[in-house]
Order: sequence, then C-alpha cells, then structure tokens
Amino acid sequence: MLAASVVDGNQREIYTTASFIGRLQWMPDNKGLVIILSDPLTGLRGQLWYLSYPGGQVRRITNDLSNYDSCCISMMRDGGTFAVIEDTFLSDVSIAPEGVAEKARQITSAESVVDASWITNDKIVMQNTRGDLLLLDRDGKNRLSLADEERNYARPSGCGLGRYLSL
Repeated sequence: MLAASVVDGNQREIYTTASFIGRLQWMPDNKGLVIILSDPLTGLRGQLWYLSYPGGQVRRITNDLSNYDSCCISMMRDGGTFAVIEDTFLSDVSIAPEGVAEKARQITSAESVVDASWITNDKIVMQNTRGDLLLLDRDGKNRLSLADEERNYARPSGCGLGRYLSL
C-alpha cells in the first residue's frame, strides 16, 4: 500500500501484506487508516483493521466470524462510526444419486460450505467459511472435526483409499 502526496506526487510505501486489501478510509486526524483485510491463507473473512500512519503498524479492530465486504467501508466525519457491509454466505451439500437431480437429498443445513469432496463412497470432507474441516457420512451424520484451530485449510481432496487428505 502506498501513500501519495497530492502536492508533489511523491509516493511512500506504508504497508505490505499477503492479505487482500479492500477499501480504506483515512481517520480524521490523518494519523491512520481503517482498512478491510482478508485472511491471507484462505482469502475469506474480511475484518476491520487500523493501520497507523506513518508508522505502518496494524491493529485488528474486529475479530468475529463475520465477513466484511472488501468493497465497502464508510466513516462518519468524526471517525467514531463506521458503516460496512457484512456478507452472509449460506450454502449446503446435497447428494444426487446417479446424478439424478430429482433424487437429490440435502445433507447439511445452513453450513456456509465453500468446498466438499468425496473421501470414500460413504464419507465426505467439507470446509466452511470459518475454516472448519469436517468429515461426515454421506447422510450428513457422524461429523468429525479434522481442522487444527490454528491453521486454515483450503480445497480438501481425498486421496489413496480414503485414508488421507490433501490440503
């Protein structure tokens, strides 16, 4: 991220990150910005952060399960109130025997599933927007959490004879 002078055009790098940086807003005192950053590993869950200027130190403002849309942040002139758009993502896993849509049966409910993969004929691994990685039976029951809470996994895929996952 660069700061550019409107007087002489000089540019100065103030922050670098692997995260996607969304829209930003300068604080009224010009000593910092409020920015929306997404998780650098998954690209999911944009959160509000404060970036000091000119120091470039970041401090998280929000730390919740919401995803704040990177497009949109606005601030009252006094800097005391923000307006953001919270994205809600709901999706489910359904199984259609033999690919027949009329026979499809939903096996999850409001899970916010971002990925799912067969492991064996009886087991499915799925990931939700919170980064949870779950192993479940083909009927959606007998769920087992596979995720280490300190890691973000993406795009799980079964390999071997259902004994391993690639993440």
